[in-house]
This record gives sequence, C-alpha cells and structure tokens, in this order.
Amino acid sequence: MAFMFFSLPVFWFAVLLKHYAAIQFNDWIAKADFPPGMIATIAIVGAFIISAIVGGTWKRRLITFAALAAALTIVFVYFDLVTWFRRPAIGLPVYILLVLGIAALMIAMTSGFKNKGVRNAVVGTAIVGIVGYAVLRGFLMTKPGILLLFGLFGVAIIAGALCGGFLGGFSRRQAIFASVITSILASVAALIDLLLSNWAAYLKVQPRPIPTIGSATANFSTTWWGHNIDTLTHIFLPTIALMLVSLASYTRYTRASMLEVLNQDYIRTARSKGISERKVITRHALRNSLIPLATIVAFDFAGLIGGAVITETVFGWQGMGTMFREGLLAVDPNRVMAFFVVTGSAAVVMNMLADIAYAFLDPRISR
Repeated sequence: MAFMFFSLPVFWFAVLLKHYAAIQFNDWIAKADFPPGMIATIAIVGAFIISAIVGGTWKRRLITFAALAAALTIVFVYFDLVTWFRRPAIGLPVYILLVLGIAALMIAMTSGFKNKGVRNAVVGTAIVGIVGYAVLRGFLMTKPGILLLFGLFGVAIIAGALCGGFLGGFSRRQAIFASVITSILASVAALIDLLLSNWAAYLKVQPRPIPTIGSATANFSTTWWGHNIDTLTHIFLPTIALMLVSLASYTRYTRASMLEVLNQDYIRTARSKGISERKVITRHALRNSLIPLATIVAFDFAGLIGGAVITETVFGWQGMGTMFREGLLAVDPNRVMAFFVVTGSAAVVMNMLADIAYAFLDPRISR
C-alpha cells in the first residue's frame, strides 16, 4: 500500500477520491445499506490487514484473522440493520469501553501491565476522563464553544500529567507520557462522539454531505455543530489526499531506519538482558529510528503550509499555493513575496522544532 500511494500522481489520486469518496459515497448514504458482498469484502480485507499488523506465528495470525472477520461481520450487519451511518452515535456506554480500551492499549505499548505505577496512572486518567465527560456531555451538546472545547482539552492534559506525576511512582516520567497520551485520545473520542451525535441533524439539511469543491457551503444556516461538521466534510478529501501520499513515504523511511537500528549493539544488549520484544521495539528501537523521520516531517509540514498547488486546484481551495500561482500569473510581487515570507518562516520554525525533537528522541544529543 505504501508503494502504491507513493507512486500515485497526486492529481489522479485526488480525482479518484472525488469520485469514490464523495460522489459515490453521497449516492450510497441515501440508504446506507450494506449488501452481503460488501460486508464479506470489508470483513476479509480488514481482518487480513489487522492480523498482518499484529503478527506472530501462523497459528496466531489465523486465529486473529478468523476472530476479526467474525467480529467485523457482526458489526457491519448491525450497521446495516440500524442504518448506523445515517444516525451514528457512540453514546456514553460505548465511550466508556473505548476509553478503557485506549488505556489498556497505552499500558501494553509503554510499560506492560506489571508496572504498577504506569498502570495506576493511566487507569486513573481514564476514570477522570470518563467521569468528566459524563458530567459535561449534555452541556456540550446544548452550549458548545471553541474556547470551551480548547479549555477542556487543556484541563484534560493537565489532569493526565497530574495523574502520571502522583501515581507513577518510580516510573513517573513514563507514566506522565502514557497518561497525557491517554487523555488526548480520550478527548478526541469525546469530540467524535459529539460530532456523530449531530450527524443525523446535519444530513437533514445537507443530504449529500461530502463536498467535492470549496472550503465551506455558501449561505449555509445550521447549528454550531452543523457548521463544524460542514467544515470538516469540506477539508476531509484534501486532507486524505495529502496524508496518504505523505504517509506512504514516511512508512518507507521508518522501515529503513528500523532495519538499521535493529542491528545495533544496544538492541542486542537489551535482548540479552531478557527485555521483552515489545519493549525492545517500542522503547529502544523505534525511538531512535524516528530521528531521520523528524527531519522529513519538518520539511513536509513547512511545504504544506506553503501550499499544495495541485491539491488546492483539484478541490477548489484558496490556499497559499493558489495565491502563489495567481500572483505569478498576474505578475504581482506582493503576493509572491508574501508566499516566500510565510514558507521561509515555516521552514525555519519547523527545522527548529525538529532539532528540539532530536534531543527528546535521543537524550545523548542534549548532552
């Protein structure tokens, strides 16, 4: 998949997204039904991809594949029966299970369940997030606001850091990291639940929800959540187009860097000490292998701020790339110089952040 996305021309990929992810999806969402063939395809492909990611012996992969295929089949049969995509909602019970799953995943990926400090900190963060969202969910549905959401997001991060600091014990630093990531993911899950709860009302006023051009629907009158959903649907296709093309190159660089790091002496030393393979990969190898990737991401992010001319042209966005192109065609030095000022500043700032990230990823650099 990485090779395919990396080799696809951006223009062609963007046009394919407009056809399949917008036009055909808008036709399908009118009924939102899943034929048996579609359910079987989704179950088989999804189970195959996830079982390949999980890895292990062939017996383990087959068991994982069978279990996931059965689970995905049941889920999409349920989606078909209740037309979930027209009236989607997570709800508080599913949100609780989702946050607990996020907490379990963070514990498994960082220290393992035997580390009492990290385990207690992450679980405490999850409980605080669940209780806080249960109390505030009704208020956020009726009286939302961008400042309120950002304020609550900051409170969630602080709460995660405090839980990690007070409950982390000797693994305080690792507990703070795991707890903060848990609070961020729980906040994102809460925002998704709020958006999905307002999706049905949005479909009533916008029956074809995924637009193919522009950054907002003109003269669109709806609720605060409806306007935010409208903005997200407009930015969905350009984001997917840019993200998949960039992600393809990132996976190749990460793989090459991981293969080099895994042959280092300190990796063999860690394995000889009896450290589990999961900790060797996540705590020792992956962290150092991200150093080359940090440089590439910094340059790419600065380039995105500078504008993506092809993507903006296909999706009708008025961004920096469009301004630069129009400035060149009109021989307007003011717009061209403004473009270079923004892109140059972005390049300097992102490279500075990349240097700071080097010290975080490899403490030897900061010494």
